[in-house]
Amino acid sequence: RKHRRGPAHVGDERAEREKAEAVERAARAEREASARAERAVEEERRRAEAARLEEAEQQRIREADRQHTKEVNRAALASLVAEPLGVTEEQGKAIIRAIIAGRIAHVSITY
Repeated sequence: RKHRRGPAHVGDERAEREKAEAVERAARAEREASARAERAVEEERRRAEAARLEEAEQQRIREADRQHTKEVNRAALASLVAEPLGVTEEQGKAIIRAIIAGRIAHVSITY
């Protein structure tokens, strides 16, 4: 018997080719989806790291501000307890707290 290379054979080749193309499209789609997922994970990692660094920087700034405020308040206290004023340390602290709270008119501390 001879094999015929007629329309049925052409249809088989086309079906196999279409099947192979479909498999390749599915594999490509899976690779692309995996790559998108990896990019999303990496982007989220970068975002989280940037947020962590920003928070650390803000914390550093707050701490530096607290330290500066303490230094200014200590200098003000030292001036109040020194001669010729000579108020007690407790009185000096009370005066500084009153100034900070705005209870002494026209007096403020510049930080």
